[in-house]
Amino acid sequence: MANEMDVETVGDSIRARPEVLLSHLFVTGTILENAEELADCIIPILRKSLGLNPMTVDEKAIADLFSEESLTPDDD
Repeated sequence: MANEMDVETVGDSIRARPEVLLSHLFVTGTILENAEELADCIIPILRKSLGLNPMTVDEKAIADLFSEESLTPDDD
């Protein structure tokens, strides 16, 4: 796809420890520790979904998750 990064541009450090990178505990912890940075990455995907622009399957899954969560009433 046109918006995908070339494998050559991805650093070797990402592939150095796949058992850590793909660990559910690591991913969950990283999300919690970096919520602001993650929001900066997710908001453009949500903007695409609101404008009905073409999205990748992964972007659609992210947008659908947030859309469903936005419809769930808060327990507050």
